[in-house]
Amino acid sequence: MAAVDKAGSIRDGKLGLVIRFSYTGRYLAPEEVERAKTELIARLVDEGYFSSVDYEILDREGIGRAFQMTAAPIEARVDAFSVAALPNIAGVEEAYLAVVPAKKFVDNMLSDETGRLRMHVFEENVRAFLGPDNPVNSAIGETIRSDESHSRFPVLNNGITIVSPDVRVQGLSITFVDFQIVNGCQTSNVLWINKDNLSDDMMVSLKVIETDSEDVFTDLVRATNSQTKIDDDQFLSLQPVARRIETYFNSFTEDENRLYFERRDRQYVGQGVPGVKVFDLKILARCVSAVYLDRPDLSYRFPRKIFSDRSISSTAFSEENREIIYYTSCLVYYRMAMLFSNKQIPPEARRFKWHIMSLLSHRIAGSPRPALRNRKIEQWSQKIIDMVIDKPREFKALVLACCETYRDLGEVSEDRLKRQSIYEQVLRAEG
Repeated sequence: MAAVDKAGSIRDGKLGLVIRFSYTGRYLAPEEVERAKTELIARLVDEGYFSSVDYEILDREGIGRAFQMTAAPIEARVDAFSVAALPNIAGVEEAYLAVVPAKKFVDNMLSDETGRLRMHVFEENVRAFLGPDNPVNSAIGETIRSDESHSRFPVLNNGITIVSPDVRVQGLSITFVDFQIVNGCQTSNVLWINKDNLSDDMMVSLKVIETDSEDVFTDLVRATNSQTKIDDDQFLSLQPVARRIETYFNSFTEDENRLYFERRDRQYVGQGVPGVKVFDLKILARCVSAVYLDRPDLSYRFPRKIFSDRSISSTAFSEENREIIYYTSCLVYYRMAMLFSNKQIPPEARRFKWHIMSLLSHRIAGSPRPALRNRKIEQWSQKIIDMVIDKPREFKALVLACCETYRDLGEVSEDRLKRQSIYEQVLRAEG
């Protein structure tokens, strides 16, 4: 009743209706469901009781996105030296070229309320900070500290690209809400490191883009990073599946089984994380190829093919895949690495490690293996996780048994090992 009593203060005297239907599956927008959704919205609008109707179906990715949005939005404002609006661009609400004092950029946009660097504004960058000693970054630092060249910084440096779903420009003042620095991570970090050397007359150029389109966002990241050498697999880090994998890995507590998915290059450098627990996209892909694709040959000698061959990459990194497969395959790799490190596995078996991982997964979880998008793959994977974590002695015995299987093949040449036939031979012998 309180809401009804205050209806006069509500827009047009009507409440806005927000509907969210959520579930943990993957929503593929089937035609019949979309049609029913459209018809329901139309009926509600026709009733005339609501000023607006917002109906969204949230799958597991949408739920994760909604959870991340529960945090208070980050808002920053910077006063520019000059601002120029760009012409209309498809998919972009507004775009500007701005020149701002470097000191204000660091203080207002890079620094949080506690005076610390806002690391999360680089989340959508394809690689993390490469360090001040990197040749390019070292040169940027020298320019900043030089009395002669620091004033030329806006023309010597490529600038910084900032994307935000909400940009407000009033005169020379620019306000950003929930912004991301999609290009210029290196420049921003070098500016932060040298913040005490920034003079009042030193400027930095910004490309400011307002959009909430995920497709436009991804295109911007790819385009603005194409000037430097970045492998294609690094651009996979921009896809929703990569973000879901990262979230899944981060859901584990800080114990022996906590692993780290390095979605962005050098993401965990300097954070005290053991290197053996960090899995970048290349290693993760090799693990998945061995454990879930039955292609240890690719893991062993042709890892690039996992990304370059569309028939393989579309299976390994399908948006419909269950996140558990990535953690499971990396967990097997990690525990085997520990066994090798502790000399509990014969060192000569190391060249067979990918083939051992493939065979081991079938011996633990059984055959046939469900499709990676099938819900049953979670149970299949959980059998492996339970064995690795809860039965370490049994796991070690199975690993050694797999080693024996490959040793019984006799002398295996490098040429033979990089072919798929050797693993198929072992599988046939398994029956």
